[in-house]
Amino acid sequence: LGLAAATLGHTGPTLVAMATAITLLCGIPAVQHIATRHLFIKTEVDFATCAGCECWDTISVGSRETPGHHAYHSVYWNSNGCTLAMYCLTVLQALLCYKAVESLTCIVMRHGLSKLRPAFVCLTLLNIYPNYYSWWSYLMYLNEKTPMYSLIRHHMYFYASELIVAALVLHLCNVESAINRVKLSIVFCLAASHLVSGFADHYLFDPASAAVRASRLASFMHHSRNAGLMLPDLAHVLVSGRYLQPMLAKANTVEGLQLESPWSCWWRWAILLAVSMLLFCVSQAL
Repeated sequence: LGLAAATLGHTGPTLVAMATAITLLCGIPAVQHIATRHLFIKTEVDFATCAGCECWDTISVGSRETPGHHAYHSVYWNSNGCTLAMYCLTVLQALLCYKAVESLTCIVMRHGLSKLRPAFVCLTLLNIYPNYYSWWSYLMYLNEKTPMYSLIRHHMYFYASELIVAALVLHLCNVESAINRVKLSIVFCLAASHLVSGFADHYLFDPASAAVRASRLASFMHHSRNAGLMLPDLAHVLVSGRYLQPMLAKANTVEGLQLESPWSCWWRWAILLAVSMLLFCVSQAL
């Protein structure tokens, strides 16, 4: 109700308060169910010694604890802090996705397509898969508590910086939003660091296993995932670089007179690339 009202532009305090109250009332049964189970019913689970389904103190066990072979289950509903973290992460991602769609939809409905920058709209669409992949990865980190937790800080750099890039690109979709060197430099440096770090992660430090290379389908999926993560970064580098070039060259002009070649601002590009490599080193050190 609150999201629908915000979309229509009616965000009075009474309506917002009513939407908040309805949300809280709808959430009480689920919270009470999990809290009761967690505090009074479930036994403590020792994840260091357990084996099999008894590790998962789940409320909705489904068919996992019945005899026989069962299909893989992606999410285990544990009544612990991980479930709360997974829920908050999912709600945050859903709200960010909603606000992105709302922003573009409002611009089109009020002013038409002429108020959008096509290049940045395309970049926004390309951002969907990397952001979805980061959300799902963190969901699995929390859900499975696997040894991949060693990568959680490294992946946090990608997740946080992808959100920054996505927010800036979404902001620049509107032609009324000013384009300046600071915004473009942030997008360029973060995307370049993603590109270098992604190449290192996928092809140098963590190449595909022999089992993946042996299977044609697994190899195709592996390379498709890598392309889905790296091609958006390449597009961000190219688009932001294309917009940055005249801005960096403009510093070489005085009253319209060209003092140097447009590409004589190479040292400015060198600074941007140096910052990108520094960010790459930070991501690898995490």
